[in-house]
Amino acid sequence: NITVNTFISNMGCKNKYTKTVTYRAFDGCENASPPFVVKIVVNDNKKPTLLNCPKDTIVNSPLDSCNKFIVFPPVTATDNCGEISITNDSPFSLQKGANITGVYPVGTTKVKILAVDACNNRDSCFVNITVKDVAPPIADCADITICLLGSIQKKDSLFILTPKIIQNNWNFFDLCSPVTATVNPDTFTCKTVGPPPKQFVLTIKDASGNTTFCNG
Repeated sequence: NITVNTFISNMGCKNKYTKTVTYRAFDGCENASPPFVVKIVVNDNKKPTLLNCPKDTIVNSPLDSCNKFIVFPPVTATDNCGEISITNDSPFSLQKGANITGVYPVGTTKVKILAVDACNNRDSCFVNITVKDVAPPIADCADITICLLGSIQKKDSLFILTPKIIQNNWNFFDLCSPVTATVNPDTFTCKTVGPPPKQFVLTIKDASGNTTFCNG
């Protein structure tokens, strides 16, 4: 007869351990052979492999929104021992698992996708998701005539027409970012006093470089 005893030790995870197997033979008179010991070391140190990490993505936002709903296929992975957990760190994904589908704001969001097996071996990839603001600033460019306060006296060298003065008459803004505004021409002197009204152009630009022009 042969007896077999098995002992598991040094188990760091499900697929990392030492298996000790002891064999002994007995004859009909119960005399035993010296033990024959076999040690089997199982060590899973191979990381999983992500198969279809999404490519960097660039999309335009809708004209009336600063966000875009973007659909991605779920990420998959393989591992030599089978068990894998996939997560993502996107603050905008609808799920925190293998799918990074979600509503992303204007700008670039860097997303990390991580695959971890039962022994904490890891594989990761990164995806840059860029939503571009393509809508120009909004401006109420109604026809207006701005009367400079009083007439320019000879002692005054100039009058500066600023966007702030114009904003008292026109409302302008952007949905997704602050705007900058410039006036051209913005300087009026004594030589420009009086009729006919002088023309100017207000240029309104958002942080993405989209531009709106108003004539006054």
